[in-house]
Amino acid sequence: MNSGIRLRLSVMMFLQYFAWGAWFVTLGSYIGANTGASGNGMFADGFIGRAYGTAAIGGMIAPFFVGMIADRFFSTERILAVLHLLGAGVLFMLSQVDSQTTFYFTLIAFFLCYMPTLALTNSLSFHHLPDPGKQFPGIRVLGTIGWIVAGLLVGYLRTEQGQIVGLHMTQMFGVNIGLKIGDVTNASSIEVTALPMRIAAIAQAVLAVFCLVLPHTPPGNKGAKVSARDILGL
Repeated sequence: MNSGIRLRLSVMMFLQYFAWGAWFVTLGSYIGANTGASGNGMFADGFIGRAYGTAAIGGMIAPFFVGMIADRFFSTERILAVLHLLGAGVLFMLSQVDSQTTFYFTLIAFFLCYMPTLALTNSLSFHHLPDPGKQFPGIRVLGTIGWIVAGLLVGYLRTEQGQIVGLHMTQMFGVNIGLKIGDVTNASSIEVTALPMRIAAIAQAVLAVFCLVLPHTPPGNKGAKVSARDILGL
């Protein structure tokens, strides 16, 4: 297998799970910190479970339609680019929401974009691996590493008055990204803020652009007729 293809697939898998792991684990902390009289108080008791349930809703609905489109009309890498770009935008919007109802439906919108990409990144990898049974685990493990690195980064960073403490290298989406240095005694974890969502949105936007340089993966059933059974995923 071409080493360039293996590298691109590995980077894709790393960013795929980095973008998810950066905010999904700490979502409960964010909701809890803003429930009832805490924080901005926009969440009701018991909302954490409902919020995490949106991933299942997106996972049940979106793959039927996206898989059908990917299999017949468009190349996989372009669908991934579009879905990740949409997901990045929705996730950034989520970090700005101040209403529980809006937050809930925005979460569903995000997972409608994100959940199909889990299967699409796998299928794209299998398509380009000569021996998937032996080669895919080495690529997929980069996803696990990406998830771990994201968690360590979010746990390491501290915020002070809404800004990440550190040497500010650049600014994107209003988030200062840099190395944590100096006295952080009075700083607090970013886990209870919306900053992890913004960091994840940046990572997902980067992934959307990166998907355009992934190896071309044409639709497998191009030109095939679409039946009602296909739409229902039967």
